[in-house]
Amino acid sequence: MAVMADIETVAVIGVGTMGEAMVGHIDEGGYDVYAYDVDCEKAKEAVESRATVTDTLERAVRPAEMIIIAVGTYEQAKSVVYDTGGILESATAGDVVAISSTLSPGQCISLSEDLRDEEIEPIGAPTCRGEKAARRGDLLVFVGSDRSVYDKARLVLEQFSSPENVVHLGPVGSGQAAKAANNALLWSSVVANQEVLLLAEAYELDLDLVRELLQKSTGSNWALGGWDWMHTKWAHKDMDIISDMAKRQDVRIPSLALTEQLVQEIDQDELDRTR
Repeated sequence: MAVMADIETVAVIGVGTMGEAMVGHIDEGGYDVYAYDVDCEKAKEAVESRATVTDTLERAVRPAEMIIIAVGTYEQAKSVVYDTGGILESATAGDVVAISSTLSPGQCISLSEDLRDEEIEPIGAPTCRGEKAARRGDLLVFVGSDRSVYDKARLVLEQFSSPENVVHLGPVGSGQAAKAANNALLWSSVVANQEVLLLAEAYELDLDLVRELLQKSTGSNWALGGWDWMHTKWAHKDMDIISDMAKRQDVRIPSLALTEQLVQEIDQDELDRTR
């Protein structure tokens, strides 16, 4: 997809699985791309495109007109924004900052308010569908921002998604709220899948066949289709976000509260056994 917007230079901060894929697709779109990760050597090994891997955060942020925060936690996102050489210090008024990290709506709003104070334009843009979709460039992007910022950033986001899958939901924080809803359903499915497969195993059923049939059934779910590589690495953080959101809005979520407990009790060896 050729560059068709005013934005020509993009920085991706955090070159993990998702960030690495974003770098490649944005580069293929004809943008000038800078990439930074705290593990500089790992980033250099991961990035196989024309993108420039920098050895400091400042060198990635300063030339960019749009900065994508693709780190894993709120603490890491705060470091990208507030640390020496970070966005508040190195970005220019009018630059766009896309917060792609999975944060709570409140965390996204807090960062965005400080960015706006420096006339930097924030956009919440968390993604879902997982690693395979990232590599295909087929992520679903939940967008929360002013409409004008969405219009400005949309074509960059479409480089690792598609026009119909970059969806504006409302103001900053809306994207993170929708991503949290996705994650709540994901982890609920993981808990149910694990219990069902252990039960099938106890009845000496062929688990591969059971999974194949269930994916054709009314009980099908996305997590079951990706069971071969499913893990619970981010479950605790994701369910903490859900719990915090419910408390803030005084919404009862008894089944999700149980999911939060049960997903943390999943034994990795048992999970591996049901693959």
